Amino acid sequence: MTSVDIDGLRRFLVRAKRATYADPGAAQAPPLRPGSHDYDYGDGPWIYHDTYIGQLRFIGEEVVHRREQSGDERPVWAMNYLGVSLVPGTAAEVYERVLRPALLDPDAAVPVRGPAVLDVGDWRYTFTAQGDLAQFSGEEQILAGGRLVYRLLCHGGLVV
Repeated sequence: MTSVDIDGLRRFLVRAKRATYADPGAAQAPPLRPGSHDYDYGDGPWIYHDTYIGQLRFIGEEVVHRREQSGDERPVWAMNYLGVSLVPGTAAEVYERVLRPALLDPDAAVPVRGPAVLDVGDWRYTFTAQGDLAQFSGEEQILAGGRLVYRLLCHGGLVV
């Protein structure tokens, strides 16, 4: 088993997240299965894929592969997530006004979602993570006027 360059992975995840779902202009990749939304990003030996199904309630997975000198690709990191928009009629505003801007600014230490806190007017985004990039769990919340309107749980880490 070969080791993983954690700092390289960390830097790559920041670039990949900024270039995919968080970027409203990012092109989706062809869906892997009926009803899925998929994004791909590659940079050097690193390859990122994000896939999710659902809209108001959704579940997804992100996987990072690394291309070896032999040309083979091997998975090195993955994350699963489950999110829900809790208040009818707020999903579009939650995703466009708060979530995407938060995901453009991932935490530098554990860049799996957004920053610890982001305030956008009357909206507040928070993300807390336990662990590190090798093994973590986290919770993301968005509040509007102090009322919880969105929640996401995630976990993941190295898969070598």
